[in-house]
Amino acid sequence: MIDGNAVVSHYGGHAADPVGTHTGTISMQAGQSYAIQVRHQETWGGEALKMYWKRPSQSAWQQDETELYAAVPVTNSSITGMSAQTTPQSSVSQTLVNTTNVPVTVTYVVKPIGASTGNCTGNTFNVDVTVNPKPTIANKTASICSGGSVTINPVNGTDIVPANTTYTWTISSDNTDITGQTAESTAQSSFSQSLVNTTNAPKTIVYTVTPTSGAAGNCVGSTFTVTVTVNPIPLIPNELTTICSGNAFTITPSGTSGSTIVPVGTTYTWSVAANTNVTGQSNQSNAQNNISQTLTNLTNASETVIYTVTPLANGCTGNNFTLSVVVAPKPIIANISAAICSHETLQVTPTNGSNIVPANTEYTWTILTDNNSITGQAAQNVAQSSISQHLINTSSSVQTMTYTVTPNAGSCSGSSFVLSVTVYPVPVIANKVTTVCSDYAFVVSPSGGSDVIPASTKYTWTILNDNSNLTGQSAISVLQNNISQTLHNTTNINQTIVYTVTPTSGAAGSCVGLPFTTTVTVTPTPVIPNLTNTICSGGTFTVTPENSGTTIVPAGTTYTWTIRTPNNNLSGQSAESTAQNNISQTLVNSTNVNQDIVYEVTPTSGNCVGTPFLLTVSVNPTPVIPNQFATVCSGGIFTVSPQNNGSVIVPVGTTYTWTVVPNANVTGTSDVTTATNNISQQLVNTSSTDQTVVYTVTPTSGNCVG
Repeated sequence: MIDGNAVVSHYGGHAADPVGTHTGTISMQAGQSYAIQVRHQETWGGEALKMYWKRPSQSAWQQDETELYAAVPVTNSSITGMSAQTTPQSSVSQTLVNTTNVPVTVTYVVKPIGASTGNCTGNTFNVDVTVNPKPTIANKTASICSGGSVTINPVNGTDIVPANTTYTWTISSDNTDITGQTAESTAQSSFSQSLVNTTNAPKTIVYTVTPTSGAAGNCVGSTFTVTVTVNPIPLIPNELTTICSGNAFTITPSGTSGSTIVPVGTTYTWSVAANTNVTGQSNQSNAQNNISQTLTNLTNASETVIYTVTPLANGCTGNNFTLSVVVAPKPIIANISAAICSHETLQVTPTNGSNIVPANTEYTWTILTDNNSITGQAAQNVAQSSISQHLINTSSSVQTMTYTVTPNAGSCSGSSFVLSVTVYPVPVIANKVTTVCSDYAFVVSPSGGSDVIPASTKYTWTILNDNSNLTGQSAISVLQNNISQTLHNTTNINQTIVYTVTPTSGAAGSCVGLPFTTTVTVTPTPVIPNLTNTICSGGTFTVTPENSGTTIVPAGTTYTWTIRTPNNNLSGQSAESTAQNNISQTLVNSTNVNQDIVYEVTPTSGNCVGTPFLLTVSVNPTPVIPNQFATVCSGGIFTVSPQNNGSVIVPVGTTYTWTVVPNANVTGTSDVTTATNNISQQLVNTSSTDQTVVYTVTPTSGNCVG
């Protein structure tokens, strides 16, 4: 039995067994002592017992007592430096190394030999040597994040670390970029320091550590080094950046010291606070070399997206910082069509709504499609608050051109859009002058030539210079196809009126042109009321109307006429188609009563033909009496009363005056100047023969002297 454990046993007879017949196996720890017990029971006596042993590496059984009692077998891994000694020594001495972390006792079986007594051997005795463990610790390396603590607490294994080992240390290789390091002369249960790297690159510091075993002997081990790499921890203040909508922001923080420390190779993850007015933002859980996303602002005002960013460098996580990204709006404007009238200023200012138009958006432009019939257009490379140009359509038809416009809001340039401009023609009409006869409508219809007159141009007008001698004029505010009014000249001389006319194009834009003047000279038109005239038969009437009051007779007025009402009792009348300075004819009434004739007279002044008027001429009969003969006795009274008959025309009420040729043989004759109803005198013939008295009689009917 070894230490109470049965290793080998045999129960049998007295015969001898070969070596190796009865065996057992046990593992023993080198350097330890074991109690070997043999229990032997025999009946007849005469038995003998021998014990042999061998190591697993040996093939032969042996009884080498030195081998068995050596302090440590040569192959014992716990203690090194021990060996059996067959050469007598003056003392028992060896240098032993305990390769464990616990005390190990080595028992030497010592045989004393007396050197002076003839090499006499004394009884063996044991020498128990307890080999306390001494810390044996390999150099250590550690990496920590700046601001963190490094703790080295070696454990038994590849190192030899006795229980309760303590440590002191010095700084063998300092680093000025690291703070927090101190030497330690008071034994500590572990190596520990809190270190701060003040830069953005890993920094190293080296300590020399002295380990000392604890209660098991206070053995001071060999020094070892602790090399600590202090990785910088990202220290990044809150960031603010501004981008244009639709663009990517890329933030790569940098800094080597102070308030900003960004180690090489720093990566980032982040979360983002959603902003419904911005698209493109998202959380990022996979480490990125920078913070970058493409953001689109859906509004026309700046929007802010806030990221909470976690930086990581060399396994060191820095404190979160916020990245505020201001997404400035970028103009997004659809193609625009605009229409203006020629001579107007194109003024296009896109508005926010279906478009995105930030406040204070400005524009530059180039001409995409030019038009030779338009003037005033020009590219603009200086930003303007609106698209504005003064355009003139030099033709009478609709013209178009296009611009390529680039909008800019601050530093954010939007995509170009196309502005199509329709330039409607505007009437451009020179001042007009016309002449019209009074009571006739003047009509001014501008057309062609140097004037620009779009189709369906219409007109309104006001009176610029009025004339009180004219009537019929008025301002017109309702669009007319031409400029027309009927004017009446109340005088017998030319009168002038001036209109200010505003032309407006028709279907092509209803463009109002520049006003022009229309000067109208109204020449007088004869205005003569119906006239009457009375003449005696055989007389000539001459009518020359005179200007007076409502009767308008311009100088040089001429007349033509027709016979409106013929009269067969009159002769001498005729129509007159050749202009005459007056109305005149010689008429003969073939009856003894008044006869009327009516002329329709057309007066004309220059080219102005007046309204015809009626001229009624009454032709009073003129007595037409042939020579009369009468016979009377001397002393008698003759009476002659001509009678109307045939060619003898004796109007009723005809009176007579006369003269007489004196006859010396006849008395009673005398001239009569007072009209009498007949021719009558009492004559006395003083001779004896017939006497003749000749009267020259003048018949008169009214004012008509026959």
